[in-house]
Amino acid sequence: SGTVTNITSGFSNIENLVGGTNTDSFTLNGGTLTGSIDGGNGTDTLTGDNVVNAWTIDNDNAGTLTGLGAGFSSIENLVGGTNNDTFTFADGKVISGTVNGGAGGANYLNFAAYTTAVNVTLTSSSATGYTGTTAGSVNPTAGFSNITRIDSSSSATNSLTGEDAATAWNISGANSGTLTGASSTLTFTNFANLVGGTN
Repeated sequence: SGTVTNITSGFSNIENLVGGTNTDSFTLNGGTLTGSIDGGNGTDTLTGDNVVNAWTIDNDNAGTLTGLGAGFSSIENLVGGTNNDTFTFADGKVISGTVNGGAGGANYLNFAAYTTAVNVTLTSSSATGYTGTTAGSVNPTAGFSNITRIDSSSSATNSLTGEDAATAWNISGANSGTLTGASSTLTFTNFANLVGGTN
């Protein structure tokens, strides 16, 4: 059950939601669906509930999410809640828009299943994590924000470029460690090449 634009009394006992041809925004806010969310055409956004969320991107713009029994499809942008959010990508699958970890919690991008390189560039940070971009022969996202951990694949040679701010890099394992700026700390794994910013 929930609310939708132009239905004043909301809806109940609806298992599957399908967006129209324009922009649709779906938000889990204390409720669940036993069925699925299909964004339809347009550029659509799905926001997770304020719980520990496990997102799995197992097809392009499609996957599973805590609270959705049959997952989501045709969703271009993902937004986490105020708790921990983990976004796990299957090999070669992408979100054509952005991934926002949400304003709170420890938020994690997991590209470990990728067999091609994912190159990450950090552009800014805040108390809730880092903002940046990804690139590669298969590019998993059009950008990300509010992220505190990124794992890449051990089978590819990946690069991580820091933001243009004073940063302390700590290499604590094989191609792994942390970087800390003025606002936040990022944990990283399986990045063979590290590049500092302009500061």
